[in-house]
Amino acid sequence: MKKQFKRLFKKRIIQCLACVFVYMFLANAYTIFRTHYRVYTELEEVPQAEFALLFGCKPGSTYLEARIDAAAELYKAGKVKHILVSGDNHIVTYDEASVMKAGLILRGIPEKDISCDYAGFRTLDTIARAKLVFDLESCIIVSQKYHSYRALLIADSYELDAIAYSAKLPPWQRKRNAIRESLARSWNPIELYILNRQAKFTGPYEPILLSTNSSHP
Repeated sequence: MKKQFKRLFKKRIIQCLACVFVYMFLANAYTIFRTHYRVYTELEEVPQAEFALLFGCKPGSTYLEARIDAAAELYKAGKVKHILVSGDNHIVTYDEASVMKAGLILRGIPEKDISCDYAGFRTLDTIARAKLVFDLESCIIVSQKYHSYRALLIADSYELDAIAYSAKLPPWQRKRNAIRESLARSWNPIELYILNRQAKFTGPYEPILLSTNSSHP
């Protein structure tokens, strides 16, 4: 009896793990299939838009520096008129948005053409606030390619018309992100469609008015 129970228990564990792996595969495939054609890697091919939405991450990291470079490229090429930087600022000593703004200014982007969102705690918050707080109807998402797929899927759920421009990522860092992002993509449909998670903060309303803020041609 004890041996039968062990065999049955092991069988159920294997079945559960198989279901988890199948779900993860389908969630990742669905996310990439739905969004891959809107992810651009070549600057010349990127359509024009009024706004770039620059995602934050750890200040000083190669990831963030590459994202800042990519956003500056879009602006200087005339692909966007204004850059909204969104990052985590949950404590006084950690401020992704200010770091990104300073980095853009150092790269020659006028301060008047940069806006900051200090409550972009995670991808969902950044997207939701871009739409609900800053009143963006469309934008070019700036992040690494592996992250852009998920960001675009979230943008779809908020009816934010978005494409993405991929910031560079060194080859040795690509495998490092594969597992983490695979898990995040798997959690994404649950968060969006089942739990209906919302941004932590959705106010006050701060629409960006290009007619008065932007001097970019």
